[in-house]
Amino acid sequence: MAEVRTITDPFTGKPVEILDGLVTRLRGRYAVGPTLPSGEPEFGWREFDVPPIQKIAADKIEAFQNALKSAEGALEQAQDCINGETPEDMSHEEAREHTVSRIREALRLLAALGV
Repeated sequence: MAEVRTITDPFTGKPVEILDGLVTRLRGRYAVGPTLPSGEPEFGWREFDVPPIQKIAADKIEAFQNALKSAEGALEQAQDCINGETPEDMSHEEAREHTVSRIREALRLLAALGV
């Protein structure tokens, strides 16, 4: 998940996007320069050694982000089911069962993370 923020380029005075992900920085990896259309920083990356606790924190944050994204998708699917919308290849009952299993999986992921 690439997080970006907009800053003003000191040479051109124009706004540019830079990669600014907390998880990436916790792992000791910093983008150098504005983000190119390819998604990579213009001048590459600088990498630093970090204490193991920072890597553990980054892994935990990333796991939380993934679990929350999964839960969000399951809840959106539940809302679609409530509204009577189902995928073309599923009956309403199959969609309901699939939604319930996605919600249970999302809750299992969050419980495994200690939420």
